[in-house]
Amino acid sequence: MSLLHKVFDTLLTAVSKVVDFALRRRSFPLRIFRAGLILIGATAAGSWVSSLFYADDVRALSLHIEISGGTPELITWLAFMIGLVLTAVGGVWEAIRFAEEERKEEERRARRRVVVIEQRGLAKSSGSPLKDALPKDVVGVPQSILLDHTPYVENNSVTDPERVVGEVATVRHDLERSVSDVAREDVTVVYGGVSPVPLTFLAGFLLDDDGAVRIVDWDRGEARWRSLDGADDGERFIVDGFDRVPRGAAEVAVAVEVSYAVDADAVGRSLGAVPVVRLSLPTIDKDNHWSDAKQRALAAQFLKVVSDLGNRGVRTIHLFLVAQNSVVFRLGQRYDQRNLPEVLVHQYEKTANPPHPWAVKMPTHGINRPVVVRRAPLAVQHPTDHSA
Repeated sequence: MSLLHKVFDTLLTAVSKVVDFALRRRSFPLRIFRAGLILIGATAAGSWVSSLFYADDVRALSLHIEISGGTPELITWLAFMIGLVLTAVGGVWEAIRFAEEERKEEERRARRRVVVIEQRGLAKSSGSPLKDALPKDVVGVPQSILLDHTPYVENNSVTDPERVVGEVATVRHDLERSVSDVAREDVTVVYGGVSPVPLTFLAGFLLDDDGAVRIVDWDRGEARWRSLDGADDGERFIVDGFDRVPRGAAEVAVAVEVSYAVDADAVGRSLGAVPVVRLSLPTIDKDNHWSDAKQRALAAQFLKVVSDLGNRGVRTIHLFLVAQNSVVFRLGQRYDQRNLPEVLVHQYEKTANPPHPWAVKMPTHGINRPVVVRRAPLAVQHPTDHSA
């Protein structure tokens, strides 16, 4: 049965290609080809209608029309031969034109450059290189920019934040250098990664005006790279705490909850009494981010909140993100380095003291390079000994 299905599918594909070639494609050679088919069909139709016969139980009718010799027969054969010539000329011309199109398309594909930016920064990062798993619709010669932070990660803690931040800080320069010999329209940028939040946000921040970046993410359940091809479920951030921010506040914490909830107690221990604005999805889940349209809408909401905080006089935003890598990268892309408050993106390490031991200050307001800001350990509270 499967063999019959394969034969049928092959025939169906062949018929579809013939129909597409003969009827749907548009070009001058094909107009000639179709005109020839019409002429051939017209001459054939003349022979089909030359004899008609009808019979049933009570009667029989016969109609016979024959055109033979003279001008009508000459015209019929002349039209038939012209139709053959037009069909042959149009078909050969179109085949040559189509082959030339394919050759130019191959040259265009060879010219196209696909710059694959991959961040690896967690101990359990993907073992599958992104450059070997590009979406099928991405065409071009792949060139990889690998930001591998794993040598500086131990027990899910970054041992040398300054070193890895310095590596990420060059990503814009690395991208520009890799495409310096290629026209802009022939470049596609694909980004994906599994890395600590501040480093991912920084990468997006530095690639902010590359709107053509194709973002993919690592599907942990299926253990593969995946495009953001899911349906938009319509969920958007619920914003809480904005109205409690005093005008002119020096510092505000913004907690973004997408995949898990932000550890509110840890934020308080790291910053102290700082107003907190919370952006939370109604359904917090590790697989709620696979829609590109949804991510764009969430990024627009995020941008509006931080912009409104700036308009409220806030000078510094402390950002605490618990979200998937692609979401963090996109939020970094949307953060305007010229018109928004300065922003520090904090690294969360649950067992560290403090639980947010360092943050990355993004290069805004005259700061040319990202800066690592470390926090001093908190004083350990020992229970009072009341023994005599």
